[in-house]
Amino acid sequence: MKKFNNYLVCIIAPLFAFTFFFGIPSLVYFNEVNSGEQISSSSSSSAIKSAEQCVYDFFEAVQKNDYDTLKKVSTDKRMSEDIRRNTLKMQHEDGLLPEKPPTILSSEKRGEDMVIVKVSYVLDGEERKMIYPVILVNNEWVIDLSNALPEGAVVLSDNVSIK
Repeated sequence: MKKFNNYLVCIIAPLFAFTFFFGIPSLVYFNEVNSGEQISSSSSSSAIKSAEQCVYDFFEAVQKNDYDTLKKVSTDKRMSEDIRRNTLKMQHEDGLLPEKPPTILSSEKRGEDMVIVKVSYVLDGEERKMIYPVILVNNEWVIDLSNALPEGAVVLSDNVSIK
């Protein structure tokens, strides 16, 4: 029986040493990987919240006819500054304003510098849903109005259909 115990000790001791010496670094690596995921998750959450706030600021600027804020929180490559200012002015003259604050339906981070925000709002008694790309420009989140799309629009990009 004593010989059997010696064999067990000879087998168990190296297994224990192997597990101890190779298991600890694995746990340290695992914790580093998980903490990195938590950091990127929290930065992703922060980016999404900032992008959503940008959308709220945009709608509030339209509602209050505040062109300076509108200019800070949005960009539109298709329109000159004068056209954007006149469009905002005409919206107020014609009463084409959202009837209540927008509802954010979903937000999704795409890369380090873009968040896609899906918004619902009521305009002229009709619910409308838009998809706004919010991009990071000079460390500020800004709505890219030139690439905003109504929900359900299909865009072909590099032969890939995106809905």
